[in-house]
Amino acid sequence: MIADGVETDKTVTLTKDNNWTGSFTDLDEYKDGKKIEYTVREENVGNGYTSVVTKTGENNFTVTNTREPEKTFVEGSKTWDDANNQDGKRPTEITVNLLKNGTKVATKKVTEKDGWKWRFENLDKYENGELINYTIVEEKVEGYTTEVEGHNVKNSYTPGKTSVQVTKAWKDNNDQDKKRPDSVTIELLADGKETGKKVVLTKENNWTGSFTDLDEYKDGKKIEYTVKEKAVGNGYKSVITGNAKEGFVVTNVRTPKPRIPKTGAGSNSALYTVLLGLSGTALFSVFRRKRKEEL
Repeated sequence: MIADGVETDKTVTLTKDNNWTGSFTDLDEYKDGKKIEYTVREENVGNGYTSVVTKTGENNFTVTNTREPEKTFVEGSKTWDDANNQDGKRPTEITVNLLKNGTKVATKKVTEKDGWKWRFENLDKYENGELINYTIVEEKVEGYTTEVEGHNVKNSYTPGKTSVQVTKAWKDNNDQDKKRPDSVTIELLADGKETGKKVVLTKENNWTGSFTDLDEYKDGKKIEYTVKEKAVGNGYKSVITGNAKEGFVVTNVRTPKPRIPKTGAGSNSALYTVLLGLSGTALFSVFRRKRKEEL
């Protein structure tokens, strides 16, 4: 309490229990023949409050405490774990929801142009005197798993894998000339470029092998796999049929040399024997004909 601008040492304490209302009583009305002017002043409340005293009547005052609610913000960012969008499955935008104590209160669309970052501002820090718990929930991203850490989100996608099978076939009259090698080497190409991947086919693996754990996409486009055979030599030519999905067949073609009848002493003796036999038969026939004519 202040009287004519001078503190009087009189105080009242206002609380919720007294409905924040109190009175100064038994006050002198005059001093030295002059009416005393009473005013009030509030001791500093702290915690960011300011006081405004308003005279509402002859001896009535209202003390208004004002405090701007404390504000906060929530920000986060997106991390993509998808081999730099190798399969081209990453969306152009995502939707992030802000939850206040479990209830959705705001939504943001986030794109690469935003740097895959978001920020919710001018949020109340407290409600009913309690610290508000703000959380982030991302709407489902097709094909990706979601992991939320704090206010950040990580989306993971495992790039697709495939395999290519290759089988060797021989067209050399069942290796008639014994020129077939013990093994052949098949090389894998991706979009026409060598990959450095090879398989060796042999009789032991039934002339069949596979290229496995191959990326299915590159830069969002499906990879076209083909094969080629390292030169076999020995007069063989390679013919490749099939495709990556159903498998390739690499056929080695070689035309065997024609077989020539054997010549030499043995074969000449047989020829002479046949000729002599034929000659003898002819002479015998002539002799019999002449005897018949003489008779």
